[in-house]
Amino acid sequence: MEAEATAELLMCRFFAKFGPPDSVHSDQGRTFEASLMKELWQVFGIQKTRTTPYHPQSNGLVERVNRTLLDVLQALDSEAFEVWDRILPMVTLAYNASVHEATGTTPYFAMFGREARLPVDIYCGVSKPTPTHLSDYIWKSREQLQEVHSFMRRNMKPEQRRRKEYHDRKTHAPGYKPSLDGVHPNSWRTNQLSAKKCLQCCINKRPAQQFPFAEERMLRRLFYRFWYRAKPEQLTDEQLAVCLAEFAWKLYKLEPEQNVLFSPASVFLALSMLHVGAEGKTKQQINDVLFGKQLNLSEVETSIRTLMNALKSTDEEYTKIVWKLANRLYVSTGFKILPAYQKELEKLLSSEVVDLDFTKGSAACDEVNRWVSKQTNEKIVRILDTVGDSTLLVVINAVYFKGAWDKEFFEGSTALGSFYRKEDDVVELPMMKQTSHEFYYNETAEWQVLGMPYAAKYLRMYIILPRERSSLSKVEKTLSGKTMLDALSGAREEEVQVTIPKFKFEMQTCLDASLTKLGMTDVFDQFKANFSRVSDKEHLFVSTVLHKTFIDVDEKGTEAAGATAIKVALLSARINERRYVFTADHPFLFAIVDMRFKAVLFLGRFTGY
Repeated sequence: MEAEATAELLMCRFFAKFGPPDSVHSDQGRTFEASLMKELWQVFGIQKTRTTPYHPQSNGLVERVNRTLLDVLQALDSEAFEVWDRILPMVTLAYNASVHEATGTTPYFAMFGREARLPVDIYCGVSKPTPTHLSDYIWKSREQLQEVHSFMRRNMKPEQRRRKEYHDRKTHAPGYKPSLDGVHPNSWRTNQLSAKKCLQCCINKRPAQQFPFAEERMLRRLFYRFWYRAKPEQLTDEQLAVCLAEFAWKLYKLEPEQNVLFSPASVFLALSMLHVGAEGKTKQQINDVLFGKQLNLSEVETSIRTLMNALKSTDEEYTKIVWKLANRLYVSTGFKILPAYQKELEKLLSSEVVDLDFTKGSAACDEVNRWVSKQTNEKIVRILDTVGDSTLLVVINAVYFKGAWDKEFFEGSTALGSFYRKEDDVVELPMMKQTSHEFYYNETAEWQVLGMPYAAKYLRMYIILPRERSSLSKVEKTLSGKTMLDALSGAREEEVQVTIPKFKFEMQTCLDASLTKLGMTDVFDQFKANFSRVSDKEHLFVSTVLHKTFIDVDEKGTEAAGATAIKVALLSARINERRYVFTADHPFLFAIVDMRFKAVLFLGRFTGY
């Protein structure tokens, strides 16, 4: 094919449909190196790259697929092979609709999150998907793609190990051992700047003609490796979700066997505001409680910002969903915090910093309470009762959620029913009833999971119900944050006959003892706490962590709010296709989850009144 025909095809078939690319990568054939093509690259500002004799393939994946298609074409009879170019699209369709041995799924499903509808589906009477709202379709497709990609990664690990073993058997160590005289071995592990200096030092140390090519290439590889290794890493959405769920579950397990409600997101973000200002062992303890010991401190701040941005994101298209989240730091009048700390709070947590005269006592409390009441739509009207003379900072986080069910319960179906707080302890509660094929359902021999979507289907309330009336504590012992997320994620749309109680309660708790049990000991110790990134003043410590929540579940939907207040003081004299049946007539665990990121917004236990 001549350069003119190639340019015309690129322009009409690709650029006109998809727009010009940033770069074009090809082999060194004359067609792509012609002067006409160079003009085309220049006009559209396209960067042209090419293969080298050391690596002639332009795209290994394409070469692999082409080889497979060639094998299929060779299986055709001689008459069909003569028109292979006309048959190739059908061969490609067959390839894309066939299960790949290594991934365990079809290329079509891996790309679109659903299988292609083929004539055989129509012949077998496979039903079409139910029409749905565009936004719901997008979130459902996103979930399916996440699941199939996770499935593919698991399936590909054995194949990757097999290929590595084959590669290792065929690989022989090079005989040349380059000299790194003049470079200290540890200098490679310092940072990208020193790595760059070491590279330039080694290359410039001797004349170019005396510097072996292999040695320079090795140095450049080392520089590339340490340059990118020096950059801070960031957790994926899935890893962040697991961290938040594990933190939520650790707090949940410490609560007594009664009605429980707290907002892991609220407590997590409030403690993150402390994390930013802590140093040394204090910072490490907060880090271990929030993220687990496997996460390095260098990864934390970018992860906090990612989580904050994820939790703040809302879809304004859904008018029946209200989700508010806000952070605020109250600073005692006359007390100076470091500018760097204030800047970090604003950057990572979008936190406001407000001066407040704590010496006014109840008036200062009223100011804080008014802000919390406003943020929670007056569901939490009071979180602070007193502030001492030694209080210098109050860290506040407030969250509010109000969501209408995607399918509201009919009020006329609600009737009093028995709720078994224990096997021999029965109370009468209003029980809501509904049957729908749009609930999410999962089950094991020990428990059932019900997911009830709100108007924005990515927001759901999940209920984990033990099969036995008195076995909630047993189920809780078998779960962790990750296994809970796995159980919720495993729920699929099914037809379910649902009976659940209407319930409404609020809870206020002091988290000092719980956080101490989890390992945050230094923050409450006036002699060991290290908040040197907050202020130059010594002996800052946390005097108390308060958390208050509210929830109301009825036929229309759910309204929930949470607020966390942390007082920081100065040391002083004072220290299936079938229908499933789900009947929640005994204690259960519930959670409100944003399934876009699998973030647990609220977690609780209902045991009756």
